[in-house]
Amino acid sequence: LYLNNNQLTTLPESIENLNFLTNLYLNYNQLTTLPVNICNHNYYNFEVSNNQLCEDYHYDCISIWGVQECSD
Repeated sequence: LYLNNNQLTTLPESIENLNFLTNLYLNYNQLTTLPVNICNHNYYNFEVSNNQLCEDYHYDCISIWGVQECSD
C-alpha cells in the first residue's frame, strides 16, 4: 500500500486489521503519531520517513529518516 505524498495527518487504528498487508509506505506525509500497536503487524517493508514524527519513535518495525527533535 503506497500512500506517499498525501498530506496524511493520522492513521486509523484499524490499519492493523489488514492482515495480508506486507508493505506500507507512508513517506512524505504529515503524520505526527502512529497507532500504538503498529509494530504488532509483520510488515516486510514499513516506511514513514519525512513526516512530522520526532526522535521518540524508535519502533523496530519501521524505516525512518528525516526525523525532527521532539519538542517538550
